[in-house]
Amino acid sequence: MGFMVAIKLTMIHQCALTVDTINCRCDNARRSMARRLSKVVIPHHLTLVKLLVKYCDQLKKDFKNPGGVQLRAEGWSGA
Repeated sequence: MGFMVAIKLTMIHQCALTVDTINCRCDNARRSMARRLSKVVIPHHLTLVKLLVKYCDQLKKDFKNPGGVQLRAEGWSGA
């Protein structure tokens, strides 16, 4: 079964975001993600999406999880 990762984002000005909280049932995955993403100011929505897709792929490899990673982002509107 895959990971479900939920992140909460805060828009700090027009196109910049910070990652506030990361929830995942797998503690190791959550801690790993927190280390990489906490306090990161993300300049644009598309950058965020690319970063998270890349990171989720890495998580899948790190934890040998064939189910993949599902991601839910809250707190910002945009594609």
